[in-house]
Amino acid sequence: MTLSAVGDEKIYCPYCQTVSNFDFPFYSRTYYHCPSCDLIFLRRKEDIKTVIAYYQNLYFDDHTEDQMSGHRTNIYRHVLDVLEGYKNPGSLLDLGCGCGFFLKEARNRGWDITGIDPSEESITYCDRLLGVAVANKGTLKDLSKEKVYDVITMINVLDHSTEPWSEIERASILLTPGGLVFLRFPNGIFHPILYKISKIFKLENFIKKFLVFHEYSFTPKFIRRLLTDYGFSKIVIQNARFSGGTFSKRPFKKIVGIVVNSLYVISAGSFTVGPSLEVTARKT
Repeated sequence: MTLSAVGDEKIYCPYCQTVSNFDFPFYSRTYYHCPSCDLIFLRRKEDIKTVIAYYQNLYFDDHTEDQMSGHRTNIYRHVLDVLEGYKNPGSLLDLGCGCGFFLKEARNRGWDITGIDPSEESITYCDRLLGVAVANKGTLKDLSKEKVYDVITMINVLDHSTEPWSEIERASILLTPGGLVFLRFPNGIFHPILYKISKIFKLENFIKKFLVFHEYSFTPKFIRRLLTDYGFSKIVIQNARFSGGTFSKRPFKKIVGIVVNSLYVISAGSFTVGPSLEVTARKT
């Protein structure tokens, strides 16, 4: 299937404006792949206001159980281990802080924490969990430029954003000189390839539930270009550790977890074939 699938209409990459090619369908969604910057993006049917309204009003109800299950604790502690490999605890801003469990882990390790999230319910829960008002409503553009941070984290958040480059641009403004940005997101190589292979062997109905596609799917090539474009350097892209927890007790995910963690250890995280990637970069 090519561009002709949507008639003569040309689909432009939202980042670099290059005419892009149909890549794959996923449920009722259609994804395109830019041949220039390597961004994989959703051909959105809803307007941006509808997407934003979902994260403001409905995301909390749909995903609270996942946040409270406890299976992300291993991720949060690993992220903090990575951050503290670069610098001692200082000021930390978490974009998409949700219910505040990562911020709680960070505070316990001596970080000066701030969170921001578009969901009012998430902010209320976060402040109640932490016993102090540390969360703000909105995205990075809603924060004052007067306060800057040593670290900004975006854990499984950036691929949900309608304009992820705006968040990266804003992060570069809100970071101290030499400040660190940490990103974690689904691997834009792993998920599309696994889905396409599953279609060949007619296993897509089984595989679909293990795959993750949101507004965008980021490959290492794209994320490196994005960060470089907005003044970041010393970019390190690694295969993220498998999170573990109760959800990995499913046989398929348990097998994937064993393989991914083995590759992580053998390659020191550099063999980026797992379900998620983690990225660190410094503000130049």
